[in-house]
Amino acid sequence: MSAKTLTCGVMPHTLKCKRMKIKENDTQNLPQKHFETKFPHTEIKHKLLSNTLNSSIYITNHFTEEFLSKEFVLVDLFAGAGAFDDGTKGSPIIALETITNYMKKAVNRNFNKFTLIFIEKDKENHKSLIKNIAKKIKKEDSQCKMEIIIAADDWEHYNTAIQNYLDKTQAAFVFVDPFSTELKIDKLKTLIHPNKYHSMLILINLSGLERTLGHKNEKSLQKICDYFDVDEETIRKLEETGNLKKSDVLEITNERSKASLLAITSCLYDDFYSWKNATEKEVPTSSNLCRAVNSLISDGKIKLCTTEFTRKPNSNMLLAEAFSSKARQEKVVVERVRWR
Repeated sequence: MSAKTLTCGVMPHTLKCKRMKIKENDTQNLPQKHFETKFPHTEIKHKLLSNTLNSSIYITNHFTEEFLSKEFVLVDLFAGAGAFDDGTKGSPIIALETITNYMKKAVNRNFNKFTLIFIEKDKENHKSLIKNIAKKIKKEDSQCKMEIIIAADDWEHYNTAIQNYLDKTQAAFVFVDPFSTELKIDKLKTLIHPNKYHSMLILINLSGLERTLGHKNEKSLQKICDYFDVDEETIRKLEETGNLKKSDVLEITNERSKASLLAITSCLYDDFYSWKNATEKEVPTSSNLCRAVNSLISDGKIKLCTTEFTRKPNSNMLLAEAFSSKARQEKVVVERVRWR
């Protein structure tokens, strides 16, 4: 790859970015463990990244005659380690491959430079990212100029520097895939440039948000507020509105007398709701279904036939873990209470 540059550790000093030292106890273990094995849901996210980035490059390629700059800028705000311990690719490697494939295969290639900015806060992942990117670019061969910048720290500390890169080009792609609730939408908005061919792919970790909101404390609530750039009152209203209809669960148990959680969930998906038309809390997810079932138990409309995965000591309310796998859902059976 001709004229490539690998800048490790920090952004070029000319950008005058604020640096913040990362202490040992600032680095959490969870992001590192995440890169031991690529899970199926991560594979889906990375296919989405590859397809979306590829489309963005080829679409903007057709409009380059209008551009003063023929440069394409890619920014990965939560880059991770670049690859997993089992050898599978992370988002930076996938992005790099997508761009080099364009360089090699595009018939009417109009971009003459690509700038790739990868930012990773976790210092161990950052070290791995440098090694994995360096290893990858040695294998690639392209005639297009490419600059690769690998920065260590929270991306917000480089906000001004990133904006400078985005300001100077008409074509850009920003990838946002936070591990949990690290994102702050109000900060992210500053990277959105109107009247330019800039794309932004944001992947929201709903499970992480639900876990955070489930802690029911002010610190967790503030994280959610920061994530979506809303006030506490808005979040509290969202918690209180909308729910899976208890009558639907009741109808299933009425037809069958007894039913496993797996059977109830399957029926709700197949017969009652559409993914397209249902509101978020109407979709029979594990958390919604757990609330509906426990509410019916409290009302005396149904009863549990098993005591597994129940709250102790009274064993009359289900725990959320009952829904964590199909095997567990099949073990738990509920029965409609018959009134004489």
